[in-house]
Amino acid sequence: MGHMSPHRVLIVPALVSEAKAILSFFEDVGVKSTPSGLTYTTGKRKVFYPELKHKPHANWIYLIAPPTEAGNLQASRVVSQLIPECKPNLVALIGCAGGFPGKIDQYDVVVATHVHYIANTKISSRIEVRPLQEWCSRIFVDHCKNVQLLDAWHQYLVPDAPNAPISVLFEPIVSGETVLANSNCEYYRAATEASPKAVAIEMEGYGFLSACRDNNVDAVIIRGISDTLDDKQQPSDAECCTSSPGFDKAQYKATRHAAALFFATLDFVNPSTFTKGSSKVKKELTKVSMTLDAEMHNVTEIQSELFEIFKKYGIKNFSFKQANSIRVVFDAEFDTMRIYQSLVRAGIVNQIAGYRFIDFKIKSDKRPNTQLAGLIRRIEGLKGNTVEDLLNAIRVENWIEEYPDYSKILVDTLRHYKKISKQNPRKEGRSYRQFLVMA
Repeated sequence: MGHMSPHRVLIVPALVSEAKAILSFFEDVGVKSTPSGLTYTTGKRKVFYPELKHKPHANWIYLIAPPTEAGNLQASRVVSQLIPECKPNLVALIGCAGGFPGKIDQYDVVVATHVHYIANTKISSRIEVRPLQEWCSRIFVDHCKNVQLLDAWHQYLVPDAPNAPISVLFEPIVSGETVLANSNCEYYRAATEASPKAVAIEMEGYGFLSACRDNNVDAVIIRGISDTLDDKQQPSDAECCTSSPGFDKAQYKATRHAAALFFATLDFVNPSTFTKGSSKVKKELTKVSMTLDAEMHNVTEIQSELFEIFKKYGIKNFSFKQANSIRVVFDAEFDTMRIYQSLVRAGIVNQIAGYRFIDFKIKSDKRPNTQLAGLIRRIEGLKGNTVEDLLNAIRVENWIEEYPDYSKILVDTLRHYKKISKQNPRKEGRSYRQFLVMA
């Protein structure tokens, strides 16, 4: 059996205090750079747990990104640059967050199941948040759930200072571009309405997860609670094992709690669980047939619109036929097209590039799996509703948790359709209806 190459984990902090807290778990720290000049820090993990009988996995290479600065855009930019060059098997956003009063306490830890992005808002007499969503690695979250049950992970915390009991929650968090000073504001109310189960707010998670998804790599977010919006207490120098000036000690301590759980989980998980992005499962394509109330000289805009909607889902091999309408035939991913077909059947989606559907068929005998079949029934059960009605149902009824493998496709399609419908109002076909009447 050949020697197994070490697996690589990229750890991303946003703030200097978070980076210092993460680096406190390392020795022999050094700065390195990628061939294109991007920098990162690496080092050897310190051993804070000599009495553990379990021998931690040694085949992880640790790469710590420079602080991204606060903000989803900044986090996305740094991660998008580093992933292709560092080729990590796992990427982790480790740091601090503001906790929601009554849901979580200062210095507790939240392992994010998913992130609601709440900067997408409509402001009138009140603030209405229209959240976007991204999901963390369910495999790593499940491992965290098991590890946090073991008292052993507490030995990864500050070893020479008293550690108060720390609760670990596995819940969604919200991410935005606005700093909340307290919970007595309209934006806080809107955020908690948009994500009722969320326990904390931060400013990098959505951009971070989006970049990881685009690069097809497992990602996790673990946050220590540095304050609970309405109550912020600073720890002593002894509790932080540092007296360094210039950064927030509460953020430092909270990040150490998050990092402790992260490193404990890494030590108890089989690194081969996280494979490289190139192992992405190939999606099955199916032949799709659409008939649209349009003329042949509209082919270019129809093809452009179809490609724009489904470019992430394998669309190719267009052909067009004329018959007092346009028949479009192409290949695209089966799962995606079954979702789209259900939207057409329900009348929620009724046009492409402004041209009305006359017919829509999928040429495949494949049956959808249980989760996809459930989503299709749910969509078709909303026959007669609008795109906005369906988007609200997805948010309020939390379809993301019920249909995690397909909700992203559904939401992408609805948002694009809503956007393009405003740009392309309904267009009439050449003389299609007149031809039928005259005949």
